[in-house]
Amino acid sequence: MSLELILGPANAAKAGEVMSAYRAALPRGPILVVPTREDVAHYQRELASDGAVLGGSVVAFGGLARTIAARAGYSAARVGPVQRERL
Repeated sequence: MSLELILGPANAAKAGEVMSAYRAALPRGPILVVPTREDVAHYQRELASDGAVLGGSVVAFGGLARTIAARAGYSAARVGPVQRERL
């Protein structure tokens, strides 16, 4: 699976391009990465209204590493607060 960035000025129909690419990639299990949790909810609702709810996932940027680890089969324990402080 590759990473594709869609760039352009405001009001350049980027969201439509992203959604079209996401729908086309559903058989391959795409991951749509958005900036915030609120954006996750928004895009999940938009995809659900079109029936594109199975086969992919929408995650906030903060959850991207967790999603990659899960798909790669990595299951080590997360670093706790004390460990994080010492690191």
